[in-house]
Amino acid sequence: MDERELRRKVVELLNTGPNAFIMGGVEEEKIIEVEKAINVTLPNSYKWFLREFGYASVAGVEILGMAPTGVPPVVEYTLDFRETGMPDSWVVICSCDEWVYCLVTDKMVNGECPVIDWDNYTGDSFQYFDNFYLFLINELESAINDWGD
Repeated sequence: MDERELRRKVVELLNTGPNAFIMGGVEEEKIIEVEKAINVTLPNSYKWFLREFGYASVAGVEILGMAPTGVPPVVEYTLDFRETGMPDSWVVICSCDEWVYCLVTDKMVNGECPVIDWDNYTGDSFQYFDNFYLFLINELESAINDWGD
């Protein structure tokens, strides 16, 4: 799928998934503030998500991003997990108890970086996605499919 198709699929899943909550997009200035706060350059796909949706929860999957007030969840979680040994170049985008999904921003190629799962207790990682779009589609499809079970 090309980028336009990936975006279309993300929008479809976010708009049709059960128990959906979408915060609402943010302006570019807010994204720049997040990058400065955690000292990374975010991938284009995640910046698109922030501009379009800000933060989303669908079928029990919470995608960290921006909140209307206070410290953005993506910043709060990232800084907290860095204190437990997570590399400084990683950005937490989804937290599932001991497992977190992270953007690996030191592996950026053509404006995109991989997403991995990371166990903050053992340091293990088992899943790998080439970019944020593929991660998001996989997580949302899985959660939506499991929702009905």
